[in-house]
Amino acid sequence: MAQALYLRAAPDDERGRVLYASISQLQDFYINQYEYFLKYGLRLQKRDELTLSNDRIGTFFHKAMETFVTTIRENNLSFADLAHKDNQMQRDQLIDHALVTAQENQPTLLRLINSSAQAQFQYQQLTAIVKTMLITLCRQAEYTGSQPVKTEVQFGRIGNQQPGNLGSLDYPLKDNHHIYLRGRIDRIDNLKQGNNNFLTVVDYKSSNHLFDLTSAYYGLSLQLLTYLNGLQANLTELETNNPRLAGALYLRLNNPTIKAAELKKSSLDDLKLKEHQYKGILLNDPQLLRELDKSLDKQAFLYPLKEYKNGKIKANKEALLVTPQQNMNKELVINAGNQILSGDLKLNPYRLLTGSNRRTGLDYSDFLDVFQFDNMLDQQNYRDLNPNLAKEAFDNVVQDDDEEDKK
Repeated sequence: MAQALYLRAAPDDERGRVLYASISQLQDFYINQYEYFLKYGLRLQKRDELTLSNDRIGTFFHKAMETFVTTIRENNLSFADLAHKDNQMQRDQLIDHALVTAQENQPTLLRLINSSAQAQFQYQQLTAIVKTMLITLCRQAEYTGSQPVKTEVQFGRIGNQQPGNLGSLDYPLKDNHHIYLRGRIDRIDNLKQGNNNFLTVVDYKSSNHLFDLTSAYYGLSLQLLTYLNGLQANLTELETNNPRLAGALYLRLNNPTIKAAELKKSSLDDLKLKEHQYKGILLNDPQLLRELDKSLDKQAFLYPLKEYKNGKIKANKEALLVTPQQNMNKELVINAGNQILSGDLKLNPYRLLTGSNRRTGLDYSDFLDVFQFDNMLDQQNYRDLNPNLAKEAFDNVVQDDDEEDKK
């Protein structure tokens, strides 16, 4: 029954039937297996509402960012030059073009905006955030040798492969089945250093996101490491000489609020720039890090890093300096695929207790009425996560890498 629900015909007949999956689908599986069954087995879905939903807002964000970056590259313009006051008019014209393109990409958006005063206010907030972020991209370019080279890069498209798309992640499962994993990388940046091209994955987020070891270890957050896997598998398709992976990072899209007291210490523009630091995982290579953020010797504008007088560079809790490890992520994908095809999907939402904070797989579910899950009577059905186990596993991987480097 499970194979009938989930398996589809492969692009080539030799592979037979395969399991197509996206990163968000597998995250849903690890959040609560039964919810995965409801959404992708029975195909239940929340009724669509004609509102400025998170999906529509996200689509607007991504299209505006994509249009701005693509236009600059196609016209051989410089992001850093557009940050100068002399080029402010040209930059504003590019921003207006990006906003118009994003709006035209969603025909229903104009009708939504005119439907209520609340929707109009939301749209004003939305466009203000986009303008702030596009200006921020230009300002960030003044402090780094890394530049955006590709946007909205899709790997593993279902159906005919489109120009510019990358191949899917193809992993073997039990009984000669395969899982084809697809995803979309918001942006790829490139830093040329000697004969190497260091590639960084950037994932846009509307809220504050950190790379959390526990979430990555237990499959709740697969994005960054899976993007690195997808990029690693398709390096030859990028038409880049000697490509290497430099890291994967979140960039929050927001219009930050600055406290008046902070203006005594720094300028408003610099404070806004620091509020938009990239957060995630970076290759632990001091020379590379100094090129990624040329302000490290003073105050790091772009990344939550600090360079000490002895030359060492350390990250705070919002970033990790490591050799990116993707094997653990690959194992999570394969495990999910095998479990899905077994048909044994349980009502087992995760539960994570850290101090006084409590998170569960039911917090944002649309299917609570279907689950009929009783927090008092169904305690044994929670799947408790152990942050210490996740940290130990990560530390072991880092230790193995250090020992390998010493050989």
